[in-house]
Amino acid sequence: MYSCSSMLYSFSSMLYSCSSMLYSFSSMLDSSSSLMNSCGSLMYSCSSMLYNFSSMLYSCSSMLYSCRSMLYSCRSMLYSCRSMLYSCSSMLYICSSMLYSCSSMLYSCSYILYSCSSPAV
Repeated sequence: MYSCSSMLYSFSSMLYSCSSMLYSFSSMLDSSSSLMNSCGSLMYSCSSMLYNFSSMLYSCSSMLYSCRSMLYSCRSMLYSCRSMLYSCSSMLYICSSMLYSCSSMLYSCSYILYSCSSPAV
């Protein structure tokens, strides 16, 4: 009888040890789960931050592309203005040459008229 009770006591002690070990293992799993949840939250925050940063970089690149396009348009417009000014200067040069020719012709005509109107000596 005594040996049976000792055996039962030993068996119950073993079961108690097993349950304690299982409880410790369960606590360790809970801690690991909490740690994994914390790591997951941290990774989610980091991914959100990276997404926001990439969105900001995309916006900046789009803005820079727009600025580059605007600068290209301004350069083209300045080139057109320069070409137009060159054409105007060429036209003014032609007009001034033509006016010079007209004034020379008028001077010649006036000299001929003066020669014709002067009395013969």
